[in-house]
Amino acid sequence: MKSNLSVYLSLTLASAGLAGCGGGVIPGAPLTRLQELSQSVGCQNVANLSSDVASLIQASNAFGFQVFQNGALSEETGTNRMMSTLSLTQALQMLLVGSANATQTQLATALRLAGQTSAQVSSSVQSLLATLGCRKGYTLQVADSLWSDGNIQVLPSYRQTLTNDFAAQVDFDPSLTAAQINQWVSQNTNGMIPQLVSRLSSDDLLLVNAIYFNGLWGKPFNPAQPAAFTLTGGQVVQAPTLQDERTIQSGTWKGFSVAAIPYGFASSSSSADASLILLLPANGQSPQQALASLSAADYVSLGTEMATWPSSPVSLSFPKFSFTKAFDLVSYMKGPSSGLSFLLSPGLDLSAMTSTGGVSLGSVSQQTRIEVSETGTQAAAATEDGVASASAPTSVLTSFIVDQPFIFILRDATGMDLFIGAVNDPTSQDSQ
Repeated sequence: MKSNLSVYLSLTLASAGLAGCGGGVIPGAPLTRLQELSQSVGCQNVANLSSDVASLIQASNAFGFQVFQNGALSEETGTNRMMSTLSLTQALQMLLVGSANATQTQLATALRLAGQTSAQVSSSVQSLLATLGCRKGYTLQVADSLWSDGNIQVLPSYRQTLTNDFAAQVDFDPSLTAAQINQWVSQNTNGMIPQLVSRLSSDDLLLVNAIYFNGLWGKPFNPAQPAAFTLTGGQVVQAPTLQDERTIQSGTWKGFSVAAIPYGFASSSSSADASLILLLPANGQSPQQALASLSAADYVSLGTEMATWPSSPVSLSFPKFSFTKAFDLVSYMKGPSSGLSFLLSPGLDLSAMTSTGGVSLGSVSQQTRIEVSETGTQAAAATEDGVASASAPTSVLTSFIVDQPFIFILRDATGMDLFIGAVNDPTSQDSQ
């Protein structure tokens, strides 16, 4: 009998209506699994992360960029695009700790975690999640889960790893339905992603990761005003645009103009719990054209560069935007450069996860939504898993005007990328 392992990712970013509400533990409110983990494990100082956690973040960001770059380059120019690096890598790391022998070696290599044991990966994930759970400058909910109708026998040791290190919910229910899973996803993305799974078979084992982010600007922007925005093909649209002067980090990097806008009441982006980083390609290039010139090592170097940038007053102008995006990782996995094509073949060794033989990976898909407005940013993502070279010195910018397609990164203070995307048309509300 063939059994399928599916991986689903659900991600949401959204904007709240009131400024000044941060994350952290709300008195009287039940703790999220992430907050419970942070209270039991403790938080690492972001200025002095352990080498294991720092390596996990760097590997995750490099892998996420590679996936995003490949997807962006394969899509039609002019399409908005987005994915959650944190959600995707979390789901695949759950798969990694359930694998063994050659399957584990190949997957660890693809995720840039070669040489690390499952125990090391799980410990690093636990420390990273606990640190993310300590955030007070924004609200972040990361929820992992394992679902089955009980036909696939999951090992107690794997269940314990997911519960202890990934703060995951494990649910075995003979009457399991897609509606139950979708309800869980909706609850963990604040209703922004109401449906992720369309149907189930009797032999499905599902790894699901859901993320919800809500970050408010310390000072709301004034109501958006229409401003010209030139699309890649030369068409000019009037996009609702946010404008103000803010003290932020900004500079130039590998042909991009870069600005980091902090969430919460931090005095600058360098001290914020999270920031929205905007990258504006030079010379009217599209995001696809600009991305094609970057390597994963180049991308990782951005964080190192920005750590040296001072904060200074910058005249900001960038468009509001909101859209929904579905992403199927299977098409990427089939490519020869992904290092993941072996996951689509029979004979996966998932013996650290299940005693049931013949389990194969059925699907890996992610759904995301983002809303950036005058008050801040909401984002959500859900992922389902079915089984640098140095650049020239930067120059500080005095103005940062986004009037053409751009790339955005939503990054935590640890350096972990929560989301990455490209906005080609800010007036396009939804693109699948």
